Amino acid sequence: MKVKSILIVDDEQFICESIILKIGRLKHPITYETVSCNNGNSALKLLEKRKFDIMITDIRMPFMTGITLIRQARDRGFAGIILVLSGYDDFAYVHDAFTGGADDYLLKPISVAELDRKLRAFLPPENMAAPSEQTISGTSPHRSIISYAEEYIRTHYMNSTLRMDEVAKHISLSYSHFSSLFRKETGMTFPAYLRKVRIEKAIEYLNDPGMKITEVCYRVGFKYPQQLSNDFKKVTGVYPSEYFEDNRQ
Repeated sequence: MKVKSILIVDDEQFICESIILKIGRLKHPITYETVSCNNGNSALKLLEKRKFDIMITDIRMPFMTGITLIRQARDRGFAGIILVLSGYDDFAYVHDAFTGGADDYLLKPISVAELDRKLRAFLPPENMAAPSEQTISGTSPHRSIISYAEEYIRTHYMNSTLRMDEVAKHISLSYSHFSSLFRKETGMTFPAYLRKVRIEKAIEYLNDPGMKITEVCYRVGFKYPQQLSNDFKKVTGVYPSEYFEDNRQ
């Protein structure tokens, strides 16, 4: 199996992580090795040290813009594919990026389907299998995006400060887009889903005779016991104390 190396450059680490996760979901007959950094100077140093086949860079970055990075990379002999990350309002910058040596752009928020299409367009056809329904998990390209959100929630549910805007930012979606898409894909609002996850975890803890309800409260992300009690009743139909007593009996 062939290996292709990708350098991802963005000053926001969560965007780099999101792209790496999405690349990992691609079902290509190629292994992708990904490296990320958060500024243009670091990217240029990495390009000097090792060979990259593809560079994906944001346009708007402090200290050195993506356009400057592209031009300097080309001037220094980088011959790989360059994809630019852009928003809806960045097309003037995209034009300058093309002039500087970019090959194409990826429009934010980036979907797995779009990454699949762009990479297939530039990589040698003999190395790429024909796209199929199995290329991306699920029938909708957004399904895998929401699955990342669910994974993030189930990893961070214990943080009492966890909010929808944090999760939306993690997967590079706008607040409003994420809200409607999350409800469409899960059949639940974000607060209801988070409440369900926390109560499921609370029930696991309550099955341990050594755990107290107040301790469970803080372990699953509630700020005070009354909040746990109210949400527990919404999800299960009984209060934690009732569940606790029934379980012991």
